[in-house]
Amino acid sequence: MSKASASPATAAPAKKTVKPPAKTNPVRLGALLAILVFAILMLAHHYLLAAPATQKAYDDIGALFKSQNAKGVQNAAEGGKIDAKLLAPKDVQALLNRQPWYVDTHPDYTVECYWWYGLPDRNYVTVLYYGNGDRLRFNTHYQNQKPDPEDLPNAPLSNEPPALPDSDPPPTVEVGHQKVEKPATKVKPADVIKPAEEKAAESTKPAEPVKPAEAKPEEKPAEVKPADDKPAETKPVDKE
Repeated sequence: MSKASASPATAAPAKKTVKPPAKTNPVRLGALLAILVFAILMLAHHYLLAAPATQKAYDDIGALFKSQNAKGVQNAAEGGKIDAKLLAPKDVQALLNRQPWYVDTHPDYTVECYWWYGLPDRNYVTVLYYGNGDRLRFNTHYQNQKPDPEDLPNAPLSNEPPALPDSDPPPTVEVGHQKVEKPATKVKPADVIKPAEEKAAESTKPAEPVKPAEAKPEEKPAEVKPADDKPAETKPVDKE
């Protein structure tokens, strides 16, 4: 009997190894969530609390300054001395019921900054005082802005000369209660060439009377003489 040849055994397929999903780091996830929550809280604080408080403080300082000036003017009208009663730092601190975030002191002026936290470039009011020591007096204040260099005492003046207009404005003439621009008179070339003395002489010289035109005698027509009626004389012809 013939033996059947056996087929070689087929190799089993290799199994694919599946990697487990990467685990998220809980610390990293917690940090990202904390940053997100912090950003949301800062925006909410800015729009709901800090920005309205900053605007209110700015308006209250301006209103108090105006009321103090009004009292000084009223006292002067009643015969008293003029006293502007400018605000001092203690007046502003009592009004806002808080201490300044920082104080920038100089020999002749001082700047106080009040900050309501939140965004670093928002939610603050700066107050500029002139003087030093206990003689600080309110000058002006700003919202979300540092003092303008031009408002500081002894600020350098600009060296640029003021710009001149291109042409002089036309003269005005009052008509009733209104001012009307006077039209510019044109200068004739002849008036420019003639000196002022000749113009004055021409203006004072009396005008010469106009002479009537002399009537010329009418010319008579030329006389026509009649031709002579005498016959023409004939000369005898000489015969040879």
